[in-house]
Amino acid sequence: MLNVGYDGCVYPCAFLITPEREFAAGHLRQAPLLTLWRESPVFQIFRTLEKEAPCQGCFAYGKLCAGGCVAVSYFSAGRLTAADSTCFLDCISAEPAAT
Repeated sequence: MLNVGYDGCVYPCAFLITPEREFAAGHLRQAPLLTLWRESPVFQIFRTLEKEAPCQGCFAYGKLCAGGCVAVSYFSAGRLTAADSTCFLDCISAEPAAT
């Protein structure tokens, strides 16, 4: 996923557009979109991102879920790798129901 800001800056998510532009992957005036998508270090971070606990121990992580919203993680805990504080799996059993 990606987002192009009003000014031509490319971001991995619309919710990660900040005044500091710390998640800007580049600008469309400086490089083609495909080049930014494939080569920007910002997108490489998101492609290899691994969430911390409790995500690592969750039955859904890596199969049904990628760890939730990284923007929620960043703005609530200050880290992209933190657990998504809005995860609903804490509200249900730790194991999927038997079928």
